[in-house]
Parts: sequence; structure tokens; C-alpha cells
Amino acid sequence: MLQNVRSIAPLLLGIALLMLGNGSLPTVLALRLTTAGEPVWLTGFIMSQYYTGFVLGTVFGHKLIFSVGHIRA
Repeated sequence: MLQNVRSIAPLLLGIALLMLGNGSLPTVLALRLTTAGEPVWLTGFIMSQYYTGFVLGTVFGHKLIFSVGHIRA
């Protein structure tokens, strides 16, 4: 059992770091913009564009995958 966990430990660590970065990015971004003195509307706009990118990625991402194949995408 321990051998199996050791074999996938780097993969699990990498996934954990990615999740930590993606989870803390909106919080850190909002705090940095606030401490920089940016207006609240600009902070809200930038935060909303982050999630707009996720939506556009799902809308247009499948075209890329179909055009070049799932291996290359």
C-alpha cells in the first residue's frame, strides 16, 4: 500500500499546489488591488474577467481540441 502512495505522491503534490494557487488567486488579487488604491469597480471588473475567461475557455476550447486532437491540445 505504501509503495502505491509513494509512486503517485509527486502527482498528488502537484495537484495540491495547483489547487492552492487557483484557490488563493482571487483573494490575493482582490487584496493587492485594494492596497494599491484601485477603485472598487476596477477590482470587481478584473475579478469578473477572471471567471469570464473560464466561460470563454469552455465555449471555444472544444474547437481547438477538435481541430488539433486531444493529444496535442
